[in-house]
Amino acid sequence: MFTNDNPPRSAEYFHAVSELKSKFNEVQTTILKTQYSSPGRAVTSQQLRGALGYTGIGASNLAYGSLGKMMAERLSFSVSDRPENRPGLVVLSTGDGAGEHFAWIMRPQLAAALEQSGIVDARDDGLIDAPDVDFNQGFIETATEGRRQLVKHLRRERNRSLVESKKLQRTN
Repeated sequence: MFTNDNPPRSAEYFHAVSELKSKFNEVQTTILKTQYSSPGRAVTSQQLRGALGYTGIGASNLAYGSLGKMMAERLSFSVSDRPENRPGLVVLSTGDGAGEHFAWIMRPQLAAALEQSGIVDARDDGLIDAPDVDFNQGFIETATEGRRQLVKHLRRERNRSLVESKKLQRTN
């Protein structure tokens, strides 16, 4: 039995995805493609809501959880150690709660299975391999880069003609 600490290998995911592929509905396929192609393969409920055309995140969470449950059952993935036995967060992804919104990060084994099964195109992969550079030694390894982070800023809008007229008033 697989657990969060002992996840399935790519081969097990591939067999599960191959078996379930014909059972995936349009929403589930959209979820998998959206998460796979997102930077860092990380996606939030808000991003899924937008990709699925939903008005609230409750529906996107439910759809993600249903997909996770389907995969967990096929893989005999134990969720007894999870709060409320929610498999979606562990069988499909690991999580990152450091940002403003919780992000689900697709397990690499699942990503490989999606590529092998033809559900996703490897050219749409949300990961970018960027070399780490040691300037004395050259390239030493590659690192995963590219996770998108939502940053909000306030910017004051200016009316250019109003600004110019005020400047003219000061010089007169």
